[in-house]
Amino acid sequence: MCKIFNVGLPKTGTTSLNEALTVLGYRSCHNPIDLRLATYEDAIYRYERDDWDALTNFGEHFYPQLDVSYPHSKFILTIRDRESWLKSSEKWYGQPPQNPPIDYKCHLETFGCMSFSRVRFAHVYDLHRRNVIDYFRDRPGDLLVLNCRDEDAWQKLCSFLGKTVPERPFPHRKNAAHPRNSFCRRMVNTLRYLASGRYY
Repeated sequence: MCKIFNVGLPKTGTTSLNEALTVLGYRSCHNPIDLRLATYEDAIYRYERDDWDALTNFGEHFYPQLDVSYPHSKFILTIRDRESWLKSSEKWYGQPPQNPPIDYKCHLETFGCMSFSRVRFAHVYDLHRRNVIDYFRDRPGDLLVLNCRDEDAWQKLCSFLGKTVPERPFPHRKNAAHPRNSFCRRMVNTLRYLASGRYY
C-alpha cells in the first residue's frame, strides 16, 4: 500500500480528511508531533515508525523530500475558501498555544510567525497552493486538490485512491471539537515529544 500525505495547511479540513481516510481503512495519523520535530530538527524525511499509512496535517513545506523518501506515494492538498480559512486561522492562532514550545516551533516553520498575521497568513496560503500544484504539474495522478466541503468530496477522494465511496456523509470535524483528535492526541504527542529529549 502506498503512503498518503496530506500537505494542506492547517485549518483546511485536515481533521476531516484524517477521519475520511480512517473510514476508508487507512491507518491515518493526524499531525504526529514526534515525526514533525524529527523533520524540523534533524532533517529526517523517512521515519522508523511504521504504524501509519497516511499522515494528515503534515508535510506542508517538505513534500518534495517526502516525495523522494516515499516514491509512488499520493499527496492531497486540502483547500478551502481563503477568507473562510483566514477567519478560522485568526480564531485558532489568536489563542494561547495548547502545547508550547511545540506549537511555536510549528507556527514558525509553517507561517514564519508565532501569532496570527492576516497579511502573512494570506501570503503563505496563496504561495503554498501555487507551489504544490506547480511541483506536481507533470504528475496529475499523484496529487489531489480537495475541498472537503464540496458535495463530491467522497467521489474525488475515492476516485483518487481507487476506493469505493462509503454510504455515509463525508466527515466534517473541527479539531478542537473532537476529543480523540484534541486531548488524547495531544497527550500522546506530548509524551512522545518529552521522551525525545528535545524539550527546553
